[in-house]
Amino acid sequence: MQNKNGGLIMNTKIIKRREGESQNEFEMRVDVLLADVDFLSVSFQTDENGESKEAKVLYF
Repeated sequence: MQNKNGGLIMNTKIIKRREGESQNEFEMRVDVLLADVDFLSVSFQTDENGESKEAKVLYF
């Protein structure tokens, strides 16, 4: 998708970790959700224990 100046429009998606979901389950779910998406970056936001609480995805 392009804006009116011909530049690409970036989208942001926040994927939140579900209650009771393990770190491995969360990362696997994020991987599966992104399998068919052209994305630029994924950053995992961590809590005070170093566990991921959400993933921020930038994609087209």
